[in-house]
Amino acid sequence: MNNAIQRVTESSELIDGSYISPINFYLNTYGDIPTIHDITNIKRTKAVEKFMEQFGSRVKQPYVYHFYNEDKRKYEIYYACFVMENDCMVNFEFDDCHILHNGKQQAFVDEVTSLVRKCKDRGPSRKAEISILTVHEGEYTLTELEIPKTNINLALYYENALVDLDKELMKRLNTKKDKGIVLLHGQPGTGKTTYLRYIISRVKKKVIFLSANNAGNIMSPDFIKLMLNYPDSILVIEDAENIIGSRKHNNISPVGDLLNLSDGLLADVLRTQIICTFNSDLTSIDEALMRKGRLIAKYEFKALPVDKGQQLADHLKLPFKVEKPMTVTEIINYKSTSFQPEKQQIGFQVAAAQLKT
Repeated sequence: MNNAIQRVTESSELIDGSYISPINFYLNTYGDIPTIHDITNIKRTKAVEKFMEQFGSRVKQPYVYHFYNEDKRKYEIYYACFVMENDCMVNFEFDDCHILHNGKQQAFVDEVTSLVRKCKDRGPSRKAEISILTVHEGEYTLTELEIPKTNINLALYYENALVDLDKELMKRLNTKKDKGIVLLHGQPGTGKTTYLRYIISRVKKKVIFLSANNAGNIMSPDFIKLMLNYPDSILVIEDAENIIGSRKHNNISPVGDLLNLSDGLLADVLRTQIICTFNSDLTSIDEALMRKGRLIAKYEFKALPVDKGQQLADHLKLPFKVEKPMTVTEIINYKSTSFQPEKQQIGFQVAAAQLKT
């Protein structure tokens, strides 16, 4: 056994908390560097269940880590690693399956691949999905949440400029291995969160929601380690004023970290697209965010002009005359004279008015 392998097998690198490193586990078990085959974008729990049905009798040593899903009120598989009788290992983590072997087990690799490919995540059909990033005792985890797919008539609820922008924006967001920043801003009630839902309903990438409180840690090793498992994803930051504010007024602004993630060396690896929403105008935003090549798109959501507002009110069969510019929320809730838009902490978890075509 060479010195590099000896160091791994004798070190604490094998287990990190509840996580077992598959490569280090293979080195520790067989004393050799494995050949690895990966299958990505799978439904992890379903894949593990199907794997055990077909290969359970050939498993020599299993390791399965479960977590309790409060929303679904049941245990789900977070991580699984199986040592097989044929000196292979099969590892399931996040949305991936890793097959580790000595390079002489192609028949087994083909057999596992055929099974696991049937558990591929084909994307949302009736619902869209967003992953909420949380931090507990320093550990970064993602919780998958389904949100209703949003299908709206942009020309009816928004100004024509957004209709034109939307076509180009969706092309960029669905471009593989792309990177850059999208800035969506405007006063509360103008439809930013609804449009964000509409985007999520149509993109083909993983969407990760990061709260403004956690956004200041995007250069931490633990966050980068997590994101390395989800390259080519979209990161959403709502209420991002404190994250993207100009460094002229705040020397400790985390905007520099955001720039590195969107257009620095790390961006070349992660290929992450970032969508920031905020209420303030662009004058308070760091100018570096809007440099050509870094900025994918920017759009300001405003109150609808009188004619556009009246068109929407007539469509919704609301019996009142629009006499001044009004936000979408004000029009939909016109009967409530004391209506005040509430600041949403996490827009994707709060029910909003249904905007139907």
